[in-house]
Amino acid sequence: MKLYRADRAGILAGIRLTKQETLGWVIALGEPGRGRWLECIKLDGKKPPVVAAVDDQKLVYEADLFSFDTGTRKRHSLVAQDDPSDSRFLVEISTGPDCIRGCQGDTDGISGKPAKVAVGKGALGENGKLGAWEHSLWIMKDGDVVMVSPAGNDDAYVVLFVSGALSKMPTKEFRLISSSKFQA
Repeated sequence: MKLYRADRAGILAGIRLTKQETLGWVIALGEPGRGRWLECIKLDGKKPPVVAAVDDQKLVYEADLFSFDTGTRKRHSLVAQDDPSDSRFLVEISTGPDCIRGCQGDTDGISGKPAKVAVGKGALGENGKLGAWEHSLWIMKDGDVVMVSPAGNDDAYVVLFVSGALSKMPTKEFRLISSSKFQA
């Protein structure tokens, strides 16, 4: 799968890695603390994906997601890509961290069958009760659409996978286009 990240700024190739003391290099979703949740997707120790160093950052551009059940919850790790013809994308979507009081940033699959595979939470305030934002990882294939409601004053937008390409557009524009497609 090809890996991308989507946020307010747009869609960029590659997912950024963060160094964790105990786990090594991981995809860190969310943040630690009260009212928050840090979800870490680690690199596989036996078959890790190729990591690129770009401007003091570590990025992964292609990998497969290996999922396993620990008995209490599902865990994931990134492994080297086996099938280069895999047309799915692994997309990191963040609705924060610019958060205002009382806001709730979230994501939702609205068309096709996008799969939310991992979620982390960030928050505003000491207890995380003043506002919250979501940081999630999605597997998307052609025809999938994810609606993103940012935690803040920004307008909602959609991340869509059409004709082998990932793009972003305002929700209002997407609804206008999709409603005109189905009118005779």
